[in-house]
Order: sequence, then C-alpha cells, then structure tokens
Amino acid sequence: MGRTVISIFTIIVLMTCTGLAYANSTGFTISGKITFSKTGTIYLLILDRDHFKDYEVLGKKGGETEKSTDGNTGIIIEVGDKEKEAGEIPFELKNIPTGTYAIRAFIDTNGNGKLDKGKFGPKEPWGNFKSIRPLMRSATFDEMKFDVENDINTIKFELK
Repeated sequence: MGRTVISIFTIIVLMTCTGLAYANSTGFTISGKITFSKTGTIYLLILDRDHFKDYEVLGKKGGETEKSTDGNTGIIIEVGDKEKEAGEIPFELKNIPTGTYAIRAFIDTNGNGKLDKGKFGPKEPWGNFKSIRPLMRSATFDEMKFDVENDINTIKFELK
C-alpha cells in the first residue's frame, strides 16, 4: 500500500513537472487587438530589454510570428479597406518564452517598410502596448514592460 501511494505521488509530480517544462519549451501566445484609422501594413515587434531599441520587424505577411537569430520577434499584418472600416484588427504572437517584454507597432502608410520619422517624431501612426506616449521623448523599456509567464489575450492598443 505504501509503495503504491509513493508511486502514484511520483507519477503525479513527474506529469506536473513535464507539463510545466513543455509549456515553457513551446512558449506562450500573446494576443489582442490593435485599433487604427489608416490603411497600410502593420509592423508589430515584441522586444526584450536587450533589443528594445530595434525597429526592424520580421515576420511574414498574414500575421505569422517569426523570430530572428538576433532575438527580434514580430509579425506583419496587411490592413485593407475592410479592416480600416472595422477600425481594429486582432494579432497573435506565438511561442514567446517566459520573460519581460515590450510591444511596439506602427502602420506603414506609404509602403516603404519602415517607420518614417520627421523633425518632431514619427510621421506614420505608431503605438506601444501600455499606451505610453511621453512628450518630447520616446518611452523607455521600463515604462512599457510586462511579464510573460502564461498566455495573454487581453492586449489592446492604438496606432495614432
């Protein structure tokens, strides 16, 4: 009887630990909605502290998450007239490891594949998760950061 209880307990512990290791090895899904008022291509990046200054967006059109060898993870979403009329579009980032991140996005209205900047800041609609838009400076990583320890499906932000 005593060995049976210990064996069952051991199996439960192993199954729990294996499940946690599997969740961490495959990563988590981060999803939500982006609101906007223009057509173009949305470039969305999830960045850790080491890559926070990066703006190069990877991904495949259609919203498929892609990760580069240098740690950038992003998606590219086409916004047409139908999506503009709705004023919002869902996004999903898959296989994001446990960690602390910030999300940046912009809508490329002129089709050149980058965020155009002028004398007083970006010329194209942009936004950050947590809606941080300081006056006369960029938001810092610490102002935008959030922890990923499980799936998150409640993220909302606006490109303006």
